[in-house]
Amino acid sequence: MATDLYIKNILPSQNFAIKDPISTEKITKFVHDHPTALKTIKVAIGLFILLSLALAILGFSAGSIPLAITASAIFAATSLMTFLAKKYLPLVLPFKHDMKNHVFKENSIDGAKLFYKNDVPILQIDTLDPYKAGFAQGNLLAKNIKAISDKWDLAMSFTIAPNAKSIPNVIKEVKKTIPEKFLKEMQGLVDGYNQWVDKKILFKPKKMTIEDAIFYHLIAEKIHFNMLFAEKQLADKKDQTTSKPNEAFSVACSSIVDFDENKKVVFARNMDWPSFDVAGTHTLVIKRNNQNGFSSSAEVTVPGLIGTLTGMNSFGLSVAMNITSGNTKKVEGMPSVFLNRICLQEAKTVKDAEKIIKKNKPLGPYHLTVADKKSAKTFHMYQNPLSKYFFIKFFQNLNKTSSLSKNRPIVVTNSRFDNNMGHYCERAQRILKLLKHANKNIEPENIEKEKILKEALQLPRVNNYLTTHRVMMYPEDLRMEVAFDNSFAGDQQLHSLESIDLF
Repeated sequence: MATDLYIKNILPSQNFAIKDPISTEKITKFVHDHPTALKTIKVAIGLFILLSLALAILGFSAGSIPLAITASAIFAATSLMTFLAKKYLPLVLPFKHDMKNHVFKENSIDGAKLFYKNDVPILQIDTLDPYKAGFAQGNLLAKNIKAISDKWDLAMSFTIAPNAKSIPNVIKEVKKTIPEKFLKEMQGLVDGYNQWVDKKILFKPKKMTIEDAIFYHLIAEKIHFNMLFAEKQLADKKDQTTSKPNEAFSVACSSIVDFDENKKVVFARNMDWPSFDVAGTHTLVIKRNNQNGFSSSAEVTVPGLIGTLTGMNSFGLSVAMNITSGNTKKVEGMPSVFLNRICLQEAKTVKDAEKIIKKNKPLGPYHLTVADKKSAKTFHMYQNPLSKYFFIKFFQNLNKTSSLSKNRPIVVTNSRFDNNMGHYCERAQRILKLLKHANKNIEPENIEKEKILKEALQLPRVNNYLTTHRVMMYPEDLRMEVAFDNSFAGDQQLHSLESIDLF
């Protein structure tokens, strides 16, 4: 059986592939899949508001007080509801983002330029100076940074989550763990953004501080890092609360690595991120050229982040992180996004990355999947109850034997070995069932593993209301395919970036 026939005729009827969205996803999915209907509703509401205003004016003009009062009340109530819905509804019901709608303004600055390739926004950084690299990002992406920051702050206002000002001692301790070159780049980011703010004449946004930038880089730590507890301990205050890390607005993710039919490594990845209607819209690729003798790299990320979430370097080394739960109460290592970037810049192989990980402690638990042209491993940080540091075990090395790789691909979601979180185990099970079922029903000479992995990223739960990035990485070919959306990005059209586009 051909792979395409399997995907079309067999796969949709399998239990693991049947779309049965949980109740909270049904509305989100409808909003996402029917943008035209929503636009029609918006126009209808706008016309209704205008009609009520016209009736109110007509009532006052004609001396019909009851009509005037009724129409005015309807106008006021509808206008208020529309304003509140426009401001707050996208936080929980993000709208679909079409990558053909370009939200980044193409521009250039000393050492960097921002442009589009195949509808993918790319920030190319050529300068070797960390400060200038940060300045370029902060300045060229200032509008996008503000859009994300505004929505994030609005969402956090409904929680008791900390901010940079509420945990000054934690920020100070985290700063000590960050390599100097990244601190210089963050300072450049802050200064570049603030220069954009200074040029504003009306409605000036608030300026960014280095503390704000450091806090932003803790986003992947929110699910395990009890920042308020740590702050009280650092301030020599006894903590009488039983607060836990904030899991309300956390990233998630699914990562899969396998060999294709030609024994090439394929890395498939969904990034789950609370979009608040902006994270997917403002996602881009940042390519860094020849960084002081290190590898050139291309990362799928969001404006304002200099650390790494997902990326590939010019040697084909590819990385992606998956968060996991925990209860970190003090700062003993660097934020995970910086460790990821060190691996991406300095490693050529999985073995190189392993050496880097052993020398650099992360702040808390997470999974880091690393693949090169021949092999792949996942490192599970801080998850061995018998060891304070490092990982409980490796997933299988794809380079051991061909037969082992076919039966045991790497599949990582967000579960800890001692604590399974939410639908994370279900996501892994659905992926594994698909891979096993496809291998069983498609003859080896007909199977196209790349297509199967793309289907895996579209499975229910794997593709969900938090999925904002869909990424396929091909280490041997030095190419990447990406799709960005504010939710359900797992089944959106992929856009190709070849080696010449990335490095």
